[in-house]
Amino acid sequence: MRWGYRAYLAAPLLLGGRIVGSMVVRRRRPDAFSEQEVALLSTFARQSAVALEHARLFQESQARNRELEQRSHSRRSPAIS
Repeated sequence: MRWGYRAYLAAPLLLGGRIVGSMVVRRRRPDAFSEQEVALLSTFARQSAVALEHARLFQESQARNRELEQRSHSRRSPAIS
């Protein structure tokens, strides 16, 4: 109530059964959230969790590609004695 919010709705960001975050909606009106609003937030939370996982996997694959390129380059370079 400190900031004037009277209604609060949160949905977990789930990946493989574990919580990796949450999505929160607040409003100043003291009304209950409708079933459609709850469903919409749940959908956004699911999609956000998938997008976060895809971004993590992409970063991981980019790092592996850089590592492989460095290994490949060092094997192709002639040894200097």
